[in-house]
Amino acid sequence: MAIREIESVYGAVLYRLINNSGRALSVGYIPNDSRGFFLVNEKVPLCIKYATKKISPWVFTFTKKQQDDLQEVRDIYGSAVIVFVCGHDGVCAVRFDEFKEVLDYYHEEVENVTVRRKRREKYSVSGSDGELKHKVGDNYFPKIIDEILGEI
Repeated sequence: MAIREIESVYGAVLYRLINNSGRALSVGYIPNDSRGFFLVNEKVPLCIKYATKKISPWVFTFTKKQQDDLQEVRDIYGSAVIVFVCGHDGVCAVRFDEFKEVLDYYHEEVENVTVRRKRREKYSVSGSDGELKHKVGDNYFPKIIDEILGEI
């Protein structure tokens, strides 16, 4: 069976997570209708979105169902991390509360998050409902997972 592109993307994110974390990790799959949901150490939900475009900006689409599913796993576990895979450029990860700054709690049928990066700079994240006030470094993932696990 051939390796699908989505499997390569998920594999790259999970490899980065496991290889660069400062702790032992387990990763499981959260079964729901929205694909790309994983659970780290049975405690931290991870939602992986990817765009295949080679250069900035990268646009990520979220359906109402995907946002509802993300809200549900966050409510169950108390946290969540959204990982944006920006082509072959890198990875931009945000906490759920940061995500809600760009896509609020009112879920439209379809909303977008746009991630931009100029050469040698951090990522800017904006969405249908706002914009992050700070930029996000490519090295923030998987540190963000270690931070959350340390808080639990």
